[in-house]
Amino acid sequence: GAGAGLHWMEADIFIEGEIIIDDDSTGFHRESVDASFPLPNIGAWYMYSWSPKWLFQARLDWLSVSIGDYSGSLWNAQTGIHWQTFKNIGFGLYYNGFNLDLDVDKNDWRGKAEFTQRGPYLAMTATW
Repeated sequence: GAGAGLHWMEADIFIEGEIIIDDDSTGFHRESVDASFPLPNIGAWYMYSWSPKWLFQARLDWLSVSIGDYSGSLWNAQTGIHWQTFKNIGFGLYYNGFNLDLDVDKNDWRGKAEFTQRGPYLAMTATW
């Protein structure tokens, strides 16, 4: 399958710190930026069941935007298998990769934030 839609993104990013030069502090400073905007997103998924109790799944989701001095993107990829152990209980073993990248390019502030998570996870499902 495939899908497209809109995702509402709210980003509130800050950097803070203190600079010490020759044992003298310049003081503690915090600079922040925030933005809210709709993001177009697209995704695709594939599911294949080779028996009534087993299912292979894969999916890929992406969204990206650039508005003025701000830009960002999000990738989410997952693949794994699901075993419907009982009529209403199942277990899945998946590998997931997630990446969120935000950039600010202004004359007085340049910055970037990136969050990446990847690894295996075990899931339990309940159906009724």
